[in-house]
Amino acid sequence: MNSGYPPVTDATQAHHNFLQFLLYRQAFVEQRHPHLWENLYRGYKEANLPMLKAGFEQKSHQFGGVYDVLASQPNLLTELNFKTLELETILPPEMRSFHLDTLKRAIKLQAEHTIDWSTKEYDYTITLKHQEGFYKGWVHQYWSGTCNGNVWLIINPMTAIFYLVS
Repeated sequence: MNSGYPPVTDATQAHHNFLQFLLYRQAFVEQRHPHLWENLYRGYKEANLPMLKAGFEQKSHQFGGVYDVLASQPNLLTELNFKTLELETILPPEMRSFHLDTLKRAIKLQAEHTIDWSTKEYDYTITLKHQEGFYKGWVHQYWSGTCNGNVWLIINPMTAIFYLVS
């Protein structure tokens, strides 16, 4: 049955994977606050683009192939599902301005900071801390009352990018 869409070929999948990689690269190289995720900034800035593109072309059709390509270079996420999360859209409205100001100040000072809150749908935790010699930030977004949800990496005081489903 013809869906009206062109078939997904190895070439189109490889192209899609490389474009997803470039979106992550752009986020870490151009949109990242200079205090956050220095290790990932270095990995994406120094990534061997021709080698990655060739790797995607060779392995995008293989199970685990994309992971293998990304894991072959240091400090790259092995995720290719680029999405952004604007932090102001998830913070509690009554405390939004306060929390955004606090996040900006904490990132500027590279201070450890945690914010927890819940909605009817999700339990949230924002964490900023030093780990493995680098300052990092996460948003954990779990379905209320469970340990199932998403993890986002904070790249600046306003934006996080998708990391993984947990």
